[in-house]
This record gives sequence, C-alpha cells and structure tokens, in this order.
Amino acid sequence: KSEVSFDPVTAADLDVEKRLVSLITDKYPKAIIISEESNPIDSCEEPHWIIDPIDGTKAFIVGAPVWSTLIGYNDGNKTIVGLMDQPYLNVRYFGNLTHSILYNNGLENIIKTNNTSALSDSIITCTTPEMFSEKEMRKLENLNKVTKFCRWGLDALGYCLLASGKIDIVIESNINNYDIQPLIPIIESSGGVVTNWEGEEILSGGQVLASANQTLHDGALSIINN
Repeated sequence: KSEVSFDPVTAADLDVEKRLVSLITDKYPKAIIISEESNPIDSCEEPHWIIDPIDGTKAFIVGAPVWSTLIGYNDGNKTIVGLMDQPYLNVRYFGNLTHSILYNNGLENIIKTNNTSALSDSIITCTTPEMFSEKEMRKLENLNKVTKFCRWGLDALGYCLLASGKIDIVIESNINNYDIQPLIPIIESSGGVVTNWEGEEILSGGQVLASANQTLHDGALSIINN
C-alpha cells in the first residue's frame, strides 16, 4: 500500500483539539494554528503553533498506551519548541533549542540519545508496514537486514524513545507535518538527527528518518538509498 487506508477521527480527537486551540488563543488571540482536524495545511511561513490532538488514534481506539498529544511552536522557519504528552503513562517529553527533558511521575530528567555508531547494534522502529509503498518496503527490509531488530507500532513514542536512548533509528513514510514537527526539537536537542530520506530538512512530512546521531544517520541513509 502507498498510504494507510483507514484514518479514524474520534470524539476525543475533536475535543482535545478544541481545548488546545482555546488555551492557545485565549493567551495569543492572533495565533496561527495548524491542527490535524480543523486546519491541516502543509506549511506556513508565519510563526505558528502546530498540534496533533491524538497522535496514534488507532492505538487510542484499542486502548494501547502509545498514543499521545503533540504540540509544537514554529518561528516561521523551524520548530523551536516541541512537546509530546502521554497521560496514560504519565510521561511528558519536552524539547527546545538547548535540551530535551523527560517528565515522568513527578521526576524531571535531561535525556540523551544513544551513542552507538554501528548499524549492527541498532534497534529500529516504525509504526506500521501499511505506511510504505512496495519500493519503500524494500528499502526498509534492506535496513532491517543490517540492524539488530525492528519494533513496530510505537507511533510518536518511538521518536521519544530514540531521544531517551532506548531506540536508535525511526524510519517512516506518509507522515504529516503535525506528526513530526513537534518531535523535531525533542530529537535534535537530545543529540539526534531527523531528515527526510534524502538527508534534507523535513518540516512538511513525507518520508522521515530519525537517528540517534549523525554517524548512524549517514549509515542508514546510505543503506536506504543504495
């Protein structure tokens, strides 16, 4: 498949979005907000907020605790603040231009990515094979052959586990801007790298590759583009 065919919207998606928009506009009445349900535009050259009220709606529907709420702020050029909140697990990941933090049950810890540089020692993750075309799936299979193992089904949590040193590579496709932008500061400020599959800056979504460090990222890019 070239895209995920079932894309549900729940009442909770709409309620959370409404609440977040209200909180932002109450404080910043002229705020521009890109949101999955009400304003899913691809890009904006003005300073703006970008939110995904429930990232991982399918996980939310079945009660799997990997869904989250994503909030980011873009200064018009790049996302400078990002937050991933998972109330079920009581964890919150935050990133800005200087550091990334994990808030977990009242504890606050600076997080860093793994320093492994060998693909053979790396753990990779992606949400679902349905997001890949046949050609993309062959690239993923090539990467999977040279890494330790692949874990499916983590949604945005996979990127945050990368930022905290638990996972080394995230590779996905058919990602929207509101799926990835809030995660960029969390990944980069913890030492990670995130681009498209050509190694270019990614803001509008599409094919996403995130790695624990530049050496690992270069190796993964070489495999998927060989």
